[in-house]
Parts: sequence; C-alpha cells; structure tokens
Amino acid sequence: MKTIMKQNIKIPMLINIKLESIGLPIQHNASLLKRMTFSCPKILTFVFVIVLSFFSVNVKAGASAAVDGNGTFAITTQPTNTYSGSTGNSYSFQFGTGGNIKFNTGAKINIIIPAGWSQPQTTNAALPGYVSQDGGTGAPTIAITGTGPWTISMTTTANIQNIATGGGGFILTYSAVTAQSVSAAAAFTTSTDAEGNGTSTNIGSSPSITVAAVSWTGTTSTAWETTTNWNSSAVPTLLQEVIIPLVTNKPVINSTAICNRLTINGGATANSVTISGTNSLTVTNTISIGSSTAAVTQLLSVGSGTVTADSIALDDGATANYNASVTASTGTINCTKGISTITASLGTTSLVFSGSGTLNIGGNLAAESFTPSTSTVNYNGSANQTVFNASYKNLILSGTGVKTVGSSTTISDNLSISGSATASLNTGTSYTVGTLSLGGYGKASGTWGSTTATTATNKTNTYFAATTGLISVTTDSRPTLTVSAVAQSKSYGTASSTSGTLATHFTVSGLISGDVASGVT
Repeated sequence: MKTIMKQNIKIPMLINIKLESIGLPIQHNASLLKRMTFSCPKILTFVFVIVLSFFSVNVKAGASAAVDGNGTFAITTQPTNTYSGSTGNSYSFQFGTGGNIKFNTGAKINIIIPAGWSQPQTTNAALPGYVSQDGGTGAPTIAITGTGPWTISMTTTANIQNIATGGGGFILTYSAVTAQSVSAAAAFTTSTDAEGNGTSTNIGSSPSITVAAVSWTGTTSTAWETTTNWNSSAVPTLLQEVIIPLVTNKPVINSTAICNRLTINGGATANSVTISGTNSLTVTNTISIGSSTAAVTQLLSVGSGTVTADSIALDDGATANYNASVTASTGTINCTKGISTITASLGTTSLVFSGSGTLNIGGNLAAESFTPSTSTVNYNGSANQTVFNASYKNLILSGTGVKTVGSSTTISDNLSISGSATASLNTGTSYTVGTLSLGGYGKASGTWGSTTATTATNKTNTYFAATTGLISVTTDSRPTLTVSAVAQSKSYGTASSTSGTLATHFTVSGLISGDVASGVT
C-alpha cells in the first residue's frame, strides 16, 4: 500500500529547498506561478504550489531579500559640516545594502534634497547642483522631480548585495552646492522601494549635514570687512546667517555689509553692531536683538547710515533697564515687514531717532518705546497698518490699505497721504497738523476728513476712511504760482498809421508734480 501526502506552500520570493529525506537540493526562481511535483518512489510525494510577488528576487544561499526600507545611504565625502549659505560644496552619498541583503535590478532608491539647497540637475556639470553617479555595481538611472524640496529617484540597473563583501553599490555625487541659509541640521531623507512597486519606506538612518551660522570672533579688530574676524575666515554673503556673540571687539561696518539673517546675542554685557558714516547693512530676513540679563542695552546703531531688513525683532529683559534697542540719527531704516517685541517684560525694547532720519516700515511698529525726534516715518505697506501712538515730526501714509491712526497720535509738521492708502482717523478725534499733502499736492488750511466727518470743511473719501475724525491744518501748503510777462515790441514807421498784434511771452513758476501751464494768451 502506498501512502501519498500533499502539501500546499505559499512562498513570496526565491526559495532554496532541500528535501532531507532524499538529499535532493532544489533552487527555483519564483518569477511565475508554478506547480512542481517531487516524487520519492519509496515513501513520499510532495506537491508544491508556489505563489510569487510580481518582482523577481534571486536570493543566493546566505543572503536575504531586500524589503522596503532596507539599505544605507551615507555621506562619504566632507564636508558633513558646513556654514549657512556656503558655496562650492560637494557631497558624495554611498549606497550599500546595509547587512547581508540583496537588491535586485529595478529596485528604487529616493533621496530628498531639502528646500534652500541648490536645485539638483543632471544636464550641466559646470552649474550648481549637478547630480551624477559613479557607474558602480547597480549604478542607477536618475530622475529628479519637485520644486524645492526635490526628489532624486534612482532605479538600480543591476543586483546589489552587501557592499562590504564585494557585492556592489554605487556613489551619488551632488556637486557645486550652495548650502541652506538657515543654521540647522539638514536631513536628506532617503527611502527604498525594494520591489519597485511604487511604495517606499524610509531607511533607518538618512544622511544629514550640519549647517552652522557664520559667527563673529573679532579676533583681529572691529572691522566687519576683515576676514580674520569671522570663524569662517570669510566676510558673510547675502545667503549666510550671522551671529554676533558677546566678545570684546564689537563689529563696526565701514562699507557695505550683507547677510541673510543677523542675530545680536544678548547677555550680561552690552553687545552691538554699529554702521559707521553713511555705510549700509542689508539683511534679507530678520535682524534679531537678544535680551539683556543685566542693566545693559543690546544695540543696533544705524547713525547716519542705512539698514534694510525684512523685519526687526527685539527681545527685552526680565528686569527694568535690561534693554534692546535700534538707534539712528540722520540715517534710514527700511523694514519691509515690521518691528516687533519678542517678549514683553520689565525691560524695554525701543526705536530711538536723535535727528532727522527716516523710517520706512511696511508692517507695524511694536517696540515698547519710540522716540521720533525730527524724523520722518513712512508707513508704506501694501496692507492695513496701525500707526504707533507717538508724537511725530513728519508722518507719511503711503502704499495701499487702511492706516489706522490712534487717538493719542500727534503730528507737529507735515501729514502726507499718497498712493491708494487711506487714513482711518480715530472716531471723534481732531488732529492738528502743520501742513497736509494729499497725492503729492499741498492743501489749504482748514479741516479735512471723509464725507462722514460732517464738521470738516474739506471732504474726500479718496484719502480718508469713513470715520468722524478730522484733520485741522494750520498752514496752507498749496503751491504759489508766479506769472511774468514780456511783451514783444515792434516798429511800424512814422509815415502812416497801421495796426498789428503784439506777442506776449509768459513764464509760470511754482508748478509741482509735473503740472504744465497751458492756455495762456
């Protein structure tokens, strides 16, 4: 009597089967659905039904099939540390299987290049962000997608098994790279799709590059322009984040200074950045001035120079006289967004003018203290703004949007409203100004407001929002026109009388804003 046993076994990939009862080794590439029968004439018959995933993996004895998330991708070329905004960097990422596993042809590896780095490209080796591979075992085809961040997708062209045992691998090079402008660790998130089915899993440890800010040392002098005063041995560029720590030599700008971000550290001693003469400092993003931990002031001193920044953030200390401040005399402060107080505490954040300087501000002024002196302040944002309650010498409302004026605001000299900006005057408040200019034209003395301000003598909704507040103008600033005439003389003789027309030439002076005199006879 013969005994027959049947067994169904589902095996998802390459199998290595040894029938111990008859000592028969069998290896099968499970790329198709197959039915195999192995017969032993003495005792047993085995029936195997093999069900396979669509991706073929040929695993040799001693190696495991790769699954999504397997593999290693490590930076093998310096710098793994760099400065923010630094240029000319080159990075090599070496891919290996990470253990005794195997990736087959058609596996996919993805690496994400973070936003803020050079855009990766494969077309021109002379341009930043060029991506190439070394042609090693399994070296992939490369595709790049995205607009920042970008994904470099690679498809292997040959089997890759443990690189440590000579099983192959490849190196991806990302060259002529400009680093991100922010000082922080940048993760180049990497994932693998072992089956090539479109589903990827992050590997255990993605490569990372540490990006540090450029820091002032003041080793040599106080000159911003001196390379040996910086830890990077180079003067900061417009892409770099800059930190000014507490050191003996405080930086002084003697030419044109630029950077991406600027932080003036606070602490127990005074810290500062000073612009000398009419020189300038341009900061693409934020200037941050840290808080004091003693009775000192952390300072950005503009003087008669120019500072331009996206925004300025001031942090006051926890105790009175623990201050952070921006000062200027006749200089100019251009702030695209606003001036803010990070932490409102017992210390003071301040903006102080000591002369006829100018503040152009596109956002709100939120310093805890503001001293205008004889300056001109221009709220020139493209959206609604709130005018800081202070005693202004000259106040300009320009750009677009509604500019809200508080009840305690005063303007001793000129109020100018231009562009499509409108002044929203506090309800029922009368503001006395020296002169008024609307749309670039000086206006008559008297009271001005919207049509809602029923007591105003002069009404316009073009420059005033619908409130009952009004402006009382003390001085007529309309242009004075001077007309002078020169008559042409002509002789007609003495023998007989005659008649004719004398031409008269008029000269008109005092015209403004492109006005043209016409129709003069």
